[in-house]
Amino acid sequence: MLEDQPIRTLIDEITDALMEGVDIGLKDADIPAEMTDKLGRDVFVFSGCKTYHELREAAQLLRDDQGRIKPFRKFYNEVKQIHPEYNERYLEAEQEFAVHSAQSAAQWAEIERDGDRYDLQYRTANDGKVRPAHAMLEGLTRPQSDPCWAEIMPPNGWKCRCRVVQVRKGKYDYTDQDTALRLGREATTDFDSQGRNRAEMFRFNPGKEQVVFPKHHPYYNLSAQAREKIEDMADEHDSDE
Repeated sequence: MLEDQPIRTLIDEITDALMEGVDIGLKDADIPAEMTDKLGRDVFVFSGCKTYHELREAAQLLRDDQGRIKPFRKFYNEVKQIHPEYNERYLEAEQEFAVHSAQSAAQWAEIERDGDRYDLQYRTANDGKVRPAHAMLEGLTRPQSDPCWAEIMPPNGWKCRCRVVQVRKGKYDYTDQDTALRLGREATTDFDSQGRNRAEMFRFNPGKEQVVFPKHHPYYNLSAQAREKIEDMADEHDSDE
């Protein structure tokens, strides 16, 4: 199914849209070619998983609550509502996230080159739009080698505009390590109606992991067979580049 031409075209279109964001984020960045390739592959796999879920949701609409096949017109109208949800509203947020995630990955490559010569400090956009949990991270300072940066390197949520900057070593007092981790986890905690923390997936570092999207995104909840097929398609996509 995923390899059918109309479906493959949709995957490619989503990939292209998200790669526009990555290209903006990597503009003028000096990162290894291997990292660039890994970020591109991650975007393709993400796009494939996104498409898979869109198709599954469409298939689930085929029958009503009693298991009877719906009239075509009703089914068709419901399916039409899925497409803008996934490929307009969601895609806009995902493209914006791709910009900031790629910027973060490129910055981390530079930070790693400098090593512990500088400390790192978390900064928000410092305006009225900053979410309160992220505002609590303002000024958090730890060494570059501190494990907290594996979890709280921005972006730490959809539409997150926070950043991490290098500061002169010793200029700012360190935030207590336990406090740093606690604040980072509080900033990435948002329970849904079923008690699931939907923000936990943002505890990642794009540069360290060399990915654009967090590995625990719900799109990645799919069968091993479907994931393997998408990975195979990504291999083919890489060889065509």
